[in-house]
Amino acid sequence: MQLERRAFIRTAAALSSVATLGLWPRELFAGLTEKNHFTWEEIRSGLWVASGGEPGGGGNTLLASGKENATLIDAKVSGIGHTLRREAEAHLGDKVKLTHLINTHHHGDHIGGNPAFNDITRIGHVALNPRVAPQLERLRNAAGALYRQISTLRDADLAPVVRDVEKTIESLEGLDASDFEVSRVLTDELDLEVGGIRMHLRHVGAGHTDNDVFIHLPDHNVIHTGDLLFHELHPYMDPDAGANSRGWQQSLLNCLQVCDGETIVIPGHGAVTDRDGIKAQIKYFDDMRRVIRYAKDVESMGRDEIVKLEPGPASDYGYEQLRPRVLGALYDEMERE
Repeated sequence: MQLERRAFIRTAAALSSVATLGLWPRELFAGLTEKNHFTWEEIRSGLWVASGGEPGGGGNTLLASGKENATLIDAKVSGIGHTLRREAEAHLGDKVKLTHLINTHHHGDHIGGNPAFNDITRIGHVALNPRVAPQLERLRNAAGALYRQISTLRDADLAPVVRDVEKTIESLEGLDASDFEVSRVLTDELDLEVGGIRMHLRHVGAGHTDNDVFIHLPDHNVIHTGDLLFHELHPYMDPDAGANSRGWQQSLLNCLQVCDGETIVIPGHGAVTDRDGIKAQIKYFDDMRRVIRYAKDVESMGRDEIVKLEPGPASDYGYEQLRPRVLGALYDEMERE
């Protein structure tokens, strides 16, 4: 049973004391060599992708370091923002300042860490902010859920992360929608230059959500797709947030227009890839529609049966728990066509 917020904050504070559980005595922190929670991969000079970091991994984050200023793309889950910022700034050093955060869309595993970046410019699609308030309680509760998960682990390397999550928990009651919202919005396109790094932000239309933005760094031949691409993973379909697979494919086709054989493609989830990863996501939806059409028209299956199928296409994909949701959402789309 979930604790009320006030009770949870009191409990969280108690859990952080020496006397609680014996898992995180303060002397353990003393002299601790802090290791990165996330895996940081430098994909081009000055460009790092932060992935992994379970628990609290969230979507893939790109750090783009310019001459004096830097940009972060996506902020992972609620409670982990302070960890993300601490590690990002360690990569930047003393001469480069983190000044911008771009959110690719409104889902909690991409904007959850936003409160740790309240002092910098945050950018996203104009439809992002209206999506925040309805999920505010989930964003608040996510920090508590992460704390309950991470504080039971006996990995000393997680001690700094526990401290960071505690910072969020201590401020929970003071957080409102504005702490997760963006301060600058775009409708269709936005050209941005930060620290000499050019970025082109583009929204094509409803795809994974109604506020997806993909970011192209033309001078580096890099694109961050956000959750328009789940590389070798079943994607998360969110019809309530405007998800539409036909529009999703159109957005991906627009991503392909800026790609060549050397482009590095950063998906929202999954390993860094290239343009073939984008092509595979487009094909995924076509394959799933063919499976549904055959099951419905030839095998006379209904929706309840179809969502239980384990189709041959993408049979080796991860996030298997999302497959029934994909099949159900596509079935509903096809019924409306």
